[in-house]
Amino acid sequence: MRDVARDQTDGSYFCRVSALLFMSFSVEGFVNDLLMRTRPATWNRAREFFRQGEYRGTSGKLRYLLDEFDVSYVRGARPFQTVVALLKRRHLFVHPTTEKQSGELRIQTGQQAPPPSNKLARIAEPAFLARAHHDVELLCDKLQSAAYEKEGHPVVTSALAFNGPMGWLARWS
Repeated sequence: MRDVARDQTDGSYFCRVSALLFMSFSVEGFVNDLLMRTRPATWNRAREFFRQGEYRGTSGKLRYLLDEFDVSYVRGARPFQTVVALLKRRHLFVHPTTEKQSGELRIQTGQQAPPPSNKLARIAEPAFLARAHHDVELLCDKLQSAAYEKEGHPVVTSALAFNGPMGWLARWS
């Protein structure tokens, strides 16, 4: 979707937002799966454990796993900060607030509405998507590799993130 958006002039906003959302869903699914496989006791009480405090939310789950597997990262720097920004942008899109705008938008039948001209329009800029794509893969691979080394097969089935359950490589390119 990111590549389609790069090549389109009309409607690329919607492709970029889709790419952003699917990337954030991938991070959340990866973190939840790794947590469930490697820390089942914590997973079983995830609703209370990740509701508040140091490990709150999806970014908190990610920090928890990074700490559990002794993966070094800097909270205020890439790649970790990019992944946190991705999750925040997903939150902005999924839980929006209203913004007052003036004027009138007229759209002819059959025409596509232009992207909004508010903060939602800025959450999926191409440069951010490229950085997020790189940093998500980098950080998740680092975490997956540490978990694989510590837990081993069959708890963790691969040293790389985003491998399928049967070991089929599902890489973004």
